[in-house]
Amino acid sequence: MKKILSIKIPLIVMFICALSVANIEGQEVEVQGGLKVTDMPINDAVDNLVIRNTDGSLGTRSVASLPPSPPPIDTTRNLASDYELAKQLCNCPNLPPFLIQKLLESGYTQEDLIAGGVDVQDVIDAQRMGILVDSRDNKSYKTVTIGTQIWMAENLNFGTRVDGTTAQTDNSTIEKYCYEDLTTNCDTYGGLYQWDEMMQYVITAGTQGVCPTGWHLPTDDEWKTLEKHLGMTQAQADGTNYRGTDQGSQLAGNESLWTNGTLDQNGAFGSSGFSALPSGYRDISGTFNSQSDDAYFWSSSISSGFAWLRNVYYSNPMVYRHDTDKSFGFSVRCVRD
Repeated sequence: MKKILSIKIPLIVMFICALSVANIEGQEVEVQGGLKVTDMPINDAVDNLVIRNTDGSLGTRSVASLPPSPPPIDTTRNLASDYELAKQLCNCPNLPPFLIQKLLESGYTQEDLIAGGVDVQDVIDAQRMGILVDSRDNKSYKTVTIGTQIWMAENLNFGTRVDGTTAQTDNSTIEKYCYEDLTTNCDTYGGLYQWDEMMQYVITAGTQGVCPTGWHLPTDDEWKTLEKHLGMTQAQADGTNYRGTDQGSQLAGNESLWTNGTLDQNGAFGSSGFSALPSGYRDISGTFNSQSDDAYFWSSSISSGFAWLRNVYYSNPMVYRHDTDKSFGFSVRCVRD
């Protein structure tokens, strides 16, 4: 007795002719339902299909006469595949902002991307981030729009490395320190600059200094503008020492680089996109200190012979403002003109 197999095939049968049942190498293949089928037979020995007509009779049709099955058409976007493809294309574990921006431009929402495995902070950052390419060395930096300002979202890393025991001097070369005199630290955390070197030996607040063309060194007031956008009052911004509430946590980023403390435990950590790193600093004796604990940033404004700074510290969610000796080596962020 011939064996009848019930299978489904990926086609819509447009019409069915009543034909006699054929012996297909000792077996028959029966298609139930007649009209809509989804899977091709997997036995290569089957040359014909036995099709049940709507009146209950059986007919046959050559498999070879059927059109090839089209690839499945996914009417919904396949974010997981797009995300994995993008990661392969950039050969990176986390998508850079410009690729996340491309996905957003193609129609994905923030919720889509997060559901597909993209880190929520990466999505937030990408939505307000751009890319600055420094024409002097073709190094690229993330940028972030915060309020009316556009800031570098990475520490400047331009110049020739000199050892920490060497004073940076007024010559034709922009010089930088790398923490513990290791170039790899500059690659991760950016360079450290003495105030005069950063300013390129002028004292005009807001000068370009070591920044790329079209960018300048932030004044003390521009730092205040940033802080007020993140929630400080004018009175708090004008104060010294630790001020505000959680603005330090908002400014910080890259949690894995920070010593665990009140700063990264605050729910606002990383929310601004500024991504301050715990780069540490070079003291006036040439010793490096506090990497993983502190981020120090210069302003281009002076105060009675000293210069205003900002500090973000791992055990405090606020921002420290004070003036200090210009011989320290601190990180530099630039603001777009």
